[in-house]
Amino acid sequence: MLRILAIGLLLAFPLPTDLGRVANPDVKQQALQDESIAGITCERILQTETIPAGSIGNERTIVVTSQTCASPELHLLLMRKRNDPRYGTTDYQLTGIQRSEPDASLFKVPSEFKANNKGSSPSH
Repeated sequence: MLRILAIGLLLAFPLPTDLGRVANPDVKQQALQDESIAGITCERILQTETIPAGSIGNERTIVVTSQTCASPELHLLLMRKRNDPRYGTTDYQLTGIQRSEPDASLFKVPSEFKANNKGSSPSH
């Protein structure tokens, strides 16, 4: 059985599922060549959003790019690089991925723990 133990903050992102349909016509998606991150094969997608001049009070066209690497095997987003001229560049990468079984002691009930079976669930 495969288990993943990730230490630190784990952010969940939905994996892209359909490259053919994009709701906003100003957003284009392109599948890139697969990549390996920490020995895990992932699918790369480049998304480019073009915000036309004047549409949000901007004088010039704004181009926002986002590159993601997602593992279909693990159902996890492993990397995301987003470049938005309004906010700067944001890089996210999942690190410390361990594909081995976690130590059994993590699941052991502490010896000082006592079960209290005296109470019952509230009745209606």
